[in-house]
Amino acid sequence: MSNSLQPWLILPRDPVIVRDGRPFGPDPGARAQSLPFPFPATLAGAVRTRFGEQHGGFGAGGVSPADVLSLSVRGPFLVQMTESTQVARLLLPAPGDALLLPETGQHPPLRRWLRPLELAADARTNLNPSDSAAPRLWHVGMAAPIADKPLTNPPTFWWWDAYLQWLLEPGDSEIVPGKLGLRGLVSESRVHVRIDPTSGAAVEGFLYQTSALEFDRRPVPKPAWRLADTMTLALLVTTDAAFDEGLGALGGERRTVCWQHCNDQVLAPCPAELCAAIRKTQACRLILATPGVFAQGLLPRLNWLAISGLKLTVRAVVASRYDVISGWDYDHNRAKPTRRLAPAGTVYYLSLADSTESAIDQFIERVWFQPVSDAEQDRLDGFGVAAPGVWDGKQAPMEVKR
Repeated sequence: MSNSLQPWLILPRDPVIVRDGRPFGPDPGARAQSLPFPFPATLAGAVRTRFGEQHGGFGAGGVSPADVLSLSVRGPFLVQMTESTQVARLLLPAPGDALLLPETGQHPPLRRWLRPLELAADARTNLNPSDSAAPRLWHVGMAAPIADKPLTNPPTFWWWDAYLQWLLEPGDSEIVPGKLGLRGLVSESRVHVRIDPTSGAAVEGFLYQTSALEFDRRPVPKPAWRLADTMTLALLVTTDAAFDEGLGALGGERRTVCWQHCNDQVLAPCPAELCAAIRKTQACRLILATPGVFAQGLLPRLNWLAISGLKLTVRAVVASRYDVISGWDYDHNRAKPTRRLAPAGTVYYLSLADSTESAIDQFIERVWFQPVSDAEQDRLDGFGVAAPGVWDGKQAPMEVKR
């Protein structure tokens, strides 16, 4: 991470509402649905609002929209807290190239690596139609076929140590799913009523419901469950914005959170062995830790890097269904256009063939947990924070059962 960006913890006191795009009005029975996890724009807006409020407000004598839009924000990242309100462990979105398989009578739980494959001679696919102008991509999958279905409800966030191991050593292995990470934040629903301001009583028939993200997580139910066993989660962002610690609001209904400096080194520098492996193979994986925004849909351009001696080609992509984001433009008082995002966990297989070692080192430094989205403003907002991982640059032969 950049030394100019300071880490901040956002500790929710209440469940946080992060609205999706479905309409929510005063109609009886209305429901406000929450996203599974906040988008970077939500935290970027919260950071810039807090900065503006503590620097004279917005308008005459205060800060302008251009002032706050130039502030850099990275995140959000999910972290586990200790009793002393310090970070215990970092959690990152599960990499898309790791397929988890359940235990069966033939094998224990498995993790299979989805990697570029060399298709059999008689294989046919519609991935690269001959009349398409898009770059030709390699196919991705398991080298050896398996009849099992994917694991139901796999961990959607991985602990940092498991994530780092996957960056360094991807491959097929036996696993214990519960030790990889967590399923994600729990959604809590609340039913509300409309209050008559004259009588202070509930108005009959005017019920509405909200769902919010709960940051206190109970362990698997046990007969002797204790309050001390509860896992406290929080959000982490890094930013160059300067403001004070204290209480604030986040998300819908302005739920209360506490902003606190983080003194821990949460994201370590890129390991030397990872840099050496990428230099040797002249190839790598690039895994998104936050959703990315690219002009070509799922494909990043990365031309803004402008590194002399770097030759970069996207060979393959592993991605799930795109995310969708919109919002409200307070500067122009209008809705923002709807955009498609490459979801967190998307994996890009990159070839760095014929690049100089110096250029590869610069590339790794520039992308190690830094945003890689195409537009500068999206990078300032924290979209597309990425981590490079090991890949040998080759296609694995695809085994075929006949």
